[in-house]
Amino acid sequence: GNRLEQVGSLYEVAAARASTDLNGNVPIIAVITVVRFHGVTERTRFSVGGVYNMVFDLEVRHAETGVVLEANRRIHADLPAPGGRAAVELERIGQTERVRVLDYLTYVLGRELGVDTTPGAPTPIEDLI
Repeated sequence: GNRLEQVGSLYEVAAARASTDLNGNVPIIAVITVVRFHGVTERTRFSVGGVYNMVFDLEVRHAETGVVLEANRRIHADLPAPGGRAAVELERIGQTERVRVLDYLTYVLGRELGVDTTPGAPTPIEDLI
């Protein structure tokens, strides 16, 4: 499929999920610009594993006035991509690549927007295998 659309969809879904926990009095718009999204190939995933390397810029604006509330900043969000048996086991229990990346991006965006992410922090890989 179209990689740009797939990556865009990941960020859109993660942003929508992260925004459900925002409860401030000021309406905001989070402007996200993807700088880099590096996944892993099937071959790498089922052998040695790797890292989902996600880099994006985040700017927060007032939704009604457009005034910048938080200046543009670069966010580096790297997520380990387990390989071999660990990758197979994660797939078996429903932790697909899409699920893991979406959960992690939701967590990172929530954290960056000031949501208390402690209860929703992603489960470490070691706890899943």
